[in-house]
Amino acid sequence: MGPLPFLHFSCRNRSHRTAVTVVRDEALTKTYNRFHDPAETANDIRRLRDLHASMDRMALHAYGWNHLADRVQPISLDAANKDDHKYRDRLF
Repeated sequence: MGPLPFLHFSCRNRSHRTAVTVVRDEALTKTYNRFHDPAETANDIRRLRDLHASMDRMALHAYGWNHLADRVQPISLDAANKDDHKYRDRLF
């Protein structure tokens, strides 16, 4: 896969992210704090998560790591799966 599909998708992600910040009158920090909050279920934030996950899969495919791209799923880190507290409650 060449860079054009990824760039096109990246632009869609940026457009959605911009729309979220404008509609909610939020800066990126507040938007991404909501993005990482596992309790946040708003449709616009769920869509932003989906877009990020799709871009992650596209990047893995671009590097030829298809076996990872086909099974990768974003998870929210917590005490059960991450010892380093600074990343807990973050979506990866």
